[in-house]
Amino acid sequence: MGYDSKQNMFQDGICQQINEIDGDVGWHTMESDDWMYYPQQTVNVSLTAATISAALVGGCCAPNRYKTSGFLFQDDGRTYSETGNKIVAISDLPLMQNITVTGWYMKKFVDDHAMNLTVIPSVHHPDKQSIFFEIAAFDRGMIMKYIFYDYEDKMIGNHSTGLLRNVITIPDITVPRFTRRVLIQIYGSRADPMCFSYLYAGLPIKFLCRTPSHKVLMCIIVMLGSFILNQAWNILNSQASIFHEWLPRAAKIVEIFLSFFLYAVYFYPVFLCFHASYRLRIANLFGATTTCTLFGLRMALDIPSYAITYARNLPFLVINLLAAVPTIVAYSVVLLYFNRNHDSWFATVWILLTVSIWQIKLSSVTDMAKHPGVFKKYFRKLFGLHRYVRIPFAIKTSLSLLVYCLGQLIPLLLTQMIGVGGVVPRHICSWSPYLSQFQYHPQPMEFAISAFFYMQISVFVATVGGGGLCIIYSLGIIRRFTKDILRLRKGDYFLFKGKRNNGIDLDDAIRFLGVVIGFGFTGTLYFMVEISLIGTFVTMLILMDRFRESLIHHLGYGVFFASFFIAFIVQLLQKCITNLIFVESRTRFSIQHRSPFLHYWYFMMLTSMTRALTSYIIRTLKLVVRYPLFSLRVDRNAETWSVRRGDGGFTAYCGMLLAEHEYNNPVVLAFIECILHSTQSLNSMPDVKTSQNTFCSHHKKKLIMDLEKRISPEEASRDMKGSDATLIADTKTKPCQTTSSAKRAKARWFLAYTLSNNPG
Repeated sequence: MGYDSKQNMFQDGICQQINEIDGDVGWHTMESDDWMYYPQQTVNVSLTAATISAALVGGCCAPNRYKTSGFLFQDDGRTYSETGNKIVAISDLPLMQNITVTGWYMKKFVDDHAMNLTVIPSVHHPDKQSIFFEIAAFDRGMIMKYIFYDYEDKMIGNHSTGLLRNVITIPDITVPRFTRRVLIQIYGSRADPMCFSYLYAGLPIKFLCRTPSHKVLMCIIVMLGSFILNQAWNILNSQASIFHEWLPRAAKIVEIFLSFFLYAVYFYPVFLCFHASYRLRIANLFGATTTCTLFGLRMALDIPSYAITYARNLPFLVINLLAAVPTIVAYSVVLLYFNRNHDSWFATVWILLTVSIWQIKLSSVTDMAKHPGVFKKYFRKLFGLHRYVRIPFAIKTSLSLLVYCLGQLIPLLLTQMIGVGGVVPRHICSWSPYLSQFQYHPQPMEFAISAFFYMQISVFVATVGGGGLCIIYSLGIIRRFTKDILRLRKGDYFLFKGKRNNGIDLDDAIRFLGVVIGFGFTGTLYFMVEISLIGTFVTMLILMDRFRESLIHHLGYGVFFASFFIAFIVQLLQKCITNLIFVESRTRFSIQHRSPFLHYWYFMMLTSMTRALTSYIIRTLKLVVRYPLFSLRVDRNAETWSVRRGDGGFTAYCGMLLAEHEYNNPVVLAFIECILHSTQSLNSMPDVKTSQNTFCSHHKKKLIMDLEKRISPEEASRDMKGSDATLIADTKTKPCQTTSSAKRAKARWFLAYTLSNNPG
């Protein structure tokens, strides 16, 4: 069967030829009367003779309710008062059909684990009796079972949807690699069956999702983040990195760039082995070896800190050990992935880590587990997601790595600030004899103890509170991306200077992951330090009596700040007078008493200068506190267009946005899938006879197997060798349809109109 994204891969989608099509195609049952076709009819479903309520039923196929059978699932409805589930029983007599994976394009994407199997049913009631059963005491349900076979027709896996109770949609599944045939079995309820008037099956492409395991890929990203975190910390503190002693003197000038580049070199083999792990055993071996080597390097770098620096204070040692747990788990998962073997004990461990552990249902989330749609709805509302907008993997990876780095930064900064030999204890010991002189009764030791207590509170608020706030705030890029991509797909280029004629290119998109982590890490660190400095100022106000009274005296009795409060009160009174006397009721700008208002305007516009002079100070203070937090995200920029291009973070976000719009525009992807079946290039399918001199026997067999009689070699050769005159003559001899040109013009017009409104 050829591939067409709009073509139904099921034979006999309306189910009127059950067991009537010879061969392996079409619908079949184990016995001829297992399923039956219910004729369409209009029935009166009212409960009284005085009223008539017509309903259209039938015209569909369903299990034969009059034939006895066993059951795959039974529920007697005894939990109806708790769950609302009525009686349902699933018959063990299935409706079956085979669909095949053909065509080079479909096979390539299936082998890359990038194909979803979509089954869409049209469900009706078979007869009047079914309607009354549903009202009285019965639920409708079905179970879909998929069995997958490879090119040798050997079973390579199966999947079951479980009980679908009163659900008319079937969840998509990802087709396993190397699948060439899928046996689909439909089991339905018998007393109140789901009656199918039409069944559709298709294989849509999952673009940019061709990855063996996203969970393992995230773990590799976390492994990379453990090295990036240390290097970023060393750069911000002007400390030497692990490459400092290895690099020659001339290379130390560009050490910052080389260090991150060498980290990329370190992990490049891991990523290569990961993407080749499902088809090469040697890739698993090299991947496991590289992972062990990187873990050994990580341990060699961290053990001195745990054994010397953190060991002097047990609480900080425990905190940093807990912070290292995600890193150890990530290395362990990746190592188990590369060492997996489905014929050994690794298979059990791998299933436990990737499947079983995610199926644990806690009692506190039982309601969410019973109603997953509620959880999805809450999750979409929390992050501002749209059900038809896919979050790019670049954003998921960047945010995962950023959250990991920020989670590691919190205990690291906490230890550096108030740990043994930290910044706060050293400075308190140095400055307490001098700062205590600002007290009325100087006592340096008590001042130092009190200052350390207050600074501990300040540092905890700055690191745990400020760091947690930054982590939550950084996740807002998901909501902003959803809004921007929706406006961009509507043709609104408001975000870019020059609109569609902007200067953003692919190079800007490449830098997205780096700038998200760099901006987020640096901005979070500066924000936490800023909160610590504010806490230091508050601590000094509490402990230094003379300084506190002097500051209050200048602020309380100073003319500059006192005038601010007076101007604020005058502004409130001015607003009330303006709205009550000079503005018409229920309006905002309609003026009454115009002549007095002009005189009033003249005097009031000059008095607002007092508020303006002090408001500038307030604006500056607000920016000092708010801008470090605002700037750690790259998805927005508060600068003007003239200098915005110099912001590497915002331009990288714009580049990622345009790249996502260019490569994953749903209109373009749907259009490509619609024309795939008609774009099979004959040049890519050489004639076997003419290619015998260029291929060896092994490659000739492989070529023939790939073609699989998709097109006759003789026909392809004859079409390729045909002259223009022959083609014109053949065209003249064929009957021409009068409406073909009109249909072609109409189709092109709708295509052009759609693409113009969805630019990509």
